[in-house]
Amino acid sequence: MHEYSLIKEIVDTVLEKAKEYNAKNVIKVEIDVGELKFLTDEQAQYLFRELSKGTILENTKLEINYVSSEIYCRKCGYKGKAEHLEEVDPHFPIIKCPKCGNEFVEIIRGNECIIKSIQVEK
Repeated sequence: MHEYSLIKEIVDTVLEKAKEYNAKNVIKVEIDVGELKFLTDEQAQYLFRELSKGTILENTKLEINYVSSEIYCRKCGYKGKAEHLEEVDPHFPIIKCPKCGNEFVEIIRGNECIIKSIQVEK
């Protein structure tokens, strides 16, 4: 259930920042989520709505930008999109180099979850 903890952390962080700026309301939250997080839009939107109930985030629009993956294979030098993804465990997906099949690759991008912007009403 990594989706829950991921969205909970986003909600908690946004509420904390909104409080710092004395926001009356949060209009929009924009996040970047890497495809290797295996988080669907439906899951994120549902959990965000549920975790925001009763807070100043209750009517907030959640905008999600999905970041495609990029890996580097030290064995063959491949640099590009990750392929052959297997979600054995959401925290440790199996990622193989599409060129040589090597499982020991460096993730350059696609595993992030970043709050890009928070639009508030004061």
